[in-house]
Amino acid sequence: MTFIILKYLHLLGFVYWLGGDLGTFLASRQVVRTDLSSEARQTALSILLACDLGPRLAMPMMLPLGVHMAGLLGYASFSFDIVVGCWILGVFWFSLVLIQHYWTKSPGWLPLLDRWLRRLVVIIGLVYGLSLINTSAEWLGWKLSIFALMVWCGLMVRNELTPFFPAYAKMVSEGPDQTSDQTMMDSMSRCRRYVWCIWIGLFVNGALGVHLIG
Repeated sequence: MTFIILKYLHLLGFVYWLGGDLGTFLASRQVVRTDLSSEARQTALSILLACDLGPRLAMPMMLPLGVHMAGLLGYASFSFDIVVGCWILGVFWFSLVLIQHYWTKSPGWLPLLDRWLRRLVVIIGLVYGLSLINTSAEWLGWKLSIFALMVWCGLMVRNELTPFFPAYAKMVSEGPDQTSDQTMMDSMSRCRRYVWCIWIGLFVNGALGVHLIG
């Protein structure tokens, strides 16, 4: 019964991650449309941020769910401490995302903590995942490595969005102009290459999960 519940939650996480990302992607195109009014573009950004919450919450929980299931299936000899540690990490990360989304006056160090937490997940995921390649748990190694790379792509999306928000704030306060519009379009364009990589990672990990490949 435990495994079925974990599997169900894992599938829900996949659905919300991929589906939410698609909504975010489509809304991002409306935010940078110069033929729309400033008010319409602000509405599009509100929709974008709402859609983006799904993937941002799904990502932290995919790790403990996946590790727990892999342990139950015997794909890796995860100790009780490792499984519990992954759950603590996932729940803490999940809570961090919620706090930043809903608490508009949250301390400025929270985004920094979130960024370093993701970097830690990338490093641990890649190191441990790659160590499983060419072993009996190679399937799991690929899934962990790909997950770590998707987290890294998410970090790169954040980096590429750095110039977007000052340009967006200028549009809201002063109205659209060619400079701010171009800055926002360039920023979104650079982000999309990493979004596509995340989608590819989700498709591949999904195929690995149902043993379509691997």
